[in-house]
Amino acid sequence: MNDFNEIFEKKFNKNALGLNVYLDKLGEEGIHPQIIDFHYEFIEQIDDSHTCTFVIYSPFNEVAEKRQSDFRIGFKISQYNEDFMNVFNYKPGEERTVLSPIITYNVWDRKQVILYSNIAKGVENEFIGHTRASPLTNIKYYKLSGNNREFWIDMYSTHDHKCPVVLPEDRKDVFFLEAQLMNSTIATL
Repeated sequence: MNDFNEIFEKKFNKNALGLNVYLDKLGEEGIHPQIIDFHYEFIEQIDDSHTCTFVIYSPFNEVAEKRQSDFRIGFKISQYNEDFMNVFNYKPGEERTVLSPIITYNVWDRKQVILYSNIAKGVENEFIGHTRASPLTNIKYYKLSGNNREFWIDMYSTHDHKCPVVLPEDRKDVFFLEAQLMNSTIATL
């Protein structure tokens, strides 16, 4: 994300000479507001679950408003592709003012996820583990209870354990579970 910030500021510096003078004055006063910022936020819902949002905003606008300056940073996403729309759950044409932050809802922060499943009965909170890019070195065994032929897996953010992970609809992000089912009276997974 730092590369994006650097590219943005270079482009910005070319196009906003009057603003640069204002920023220099602020700098002389020891005020160095960031022009653009973006981050993930976890928001608590009524049912005590949480949702993950992606926020693009300008901390500079807060400084400019306090100082009653005419300068403000507006946001408009003019170019986007399907990957951007899927990853950030962006819906073009949503009602918002140019000066307000861009906020997208129900996104995945792209970190590891915590896995829970009914195949882990007897384990605290039905916890299986965390996702990772490489396979587990130690194999975990789980006993399927009864005649269950189906199981569920829930995924939650490692940053906020109450925030379920919502995979994008484009099916480019997937979850693989490698399992070996043994034909015996005691099934292990």
